[in-house]
Amino acid sequence: HPKIYLCKPVPAYGNRWGINDSIIVHGVIPVVKKIAKIDQLPIIDLYKALTGKGDLFPDQIHPNAQGAGLMAKAIYHAITGNKGQLVPAEYPGKHSVWHGFDRYDFQLDRRDCHMILPQKSAKDHPWVWRARFPEWHYQMDSILLSKGLAVVYTNTDKEFGSTKAVKAWDNFYNYLTGFYEFNKKVALEGVSRGGLFAYAFAKQYPERVACIYAEAPVCNIVSWPEGKGIGLGDSVSWHQLIVEYDFKNEQEAENYADNPFQNLANLAKIKVPIFHSIGLNDSIVPPTENTFKLVNNYVRLGGPATIYPNTESKQSLHGHHFEIDNVQAGVNFILNSYGRNGD
Repeated sequence: HPKIYLCKPVPAYGNRWGINDSIIVHGVIPVVKKIAKIDQLPIIDLYKALTGKGDLFPDQIHPNAQGAGLMAKAIYHAITGNKGQLVPAEYPGKHSVWHGFDRYDFQLDRRDCHMILPQKSAKDHPWVWRARFPEWHYQMDSILLSKGLAVVYTNTDKEFGSTKAVKAWDNFYNYLTGFYEFNKKVALEGVSRGGLFAYAFAKQYPERVACIYAEAPVCNIVSWPEGKGIGLGDSVSWHQLIVEYDFKNEQEAENYADNPFQNLANLAKIKVPIFHSIGLNDSIVPPTENTFKLVNNYVRLGGPATIYPNTESKQSLHGHHFEIDNVQAGVNFILNSYGRNGD
């Protein structure tokens, strides 16, 4: 026998995404009152609790952590009749320690996310965003954390850099830059299929990207997961991708014209640097169909690019797994990219 409370929404301090204060006051709140009257339900007035608090709305529509605290206190008081005391929590979710650094696991948009924080943030809060496989070759991220960069991840695993995945990334980006004041430019890390995510986001929002670091990245869906070229392919992932992208059939997927290696002009125009760390004997994501194809197009457009072939260590999984010959090269690339962009 649950007790149901209705809430008046918080005010809007701008006009964005089809939301403004007039719609809330004259459209939403009257409906809330009407339903409350019909069903005899109590109302919690969050509109009043956040009135005059425009400074707590970074994007003019959504309250920040302090605003959320005022909402929590209003709800607690309405339910219990008592005045609540907030327990300070600078970051969300479950806390743990990751290789000596504070890690927080939480959900956003019902997706598993985490942020790993440096002991002391570098100036202007630079950060690294892992597209996939956050524990793979973690050593570089550990060094970057020691240099003051945060490392984050949101799980969009089975979405292959689709429109839905990019939208989720956009929400995650706005959350981190809006609530926690992360730098407006991010260093993207794309490992394997993570290349699909990193380049899809970067091409949609080039102004947000400090650089792209990628390891054996997928740059061509016909190469992987379809495997129509010289690569081995993955039929299960190929059919998942077709569904995720809403392709009508395989032919439409093969004709897709926005692979990572395509439409790079906007990234090249603002000189976003890229660094691909690869294995020359990779037969799952063959460089000739992926990295070489992308970098050739990017350089011809004037984009700065580096390819680092890893040849010194043992390779496995058909050459797709390899040790990084020079971890510091990737570290320096990301640090220099932030410096070069003046961030």
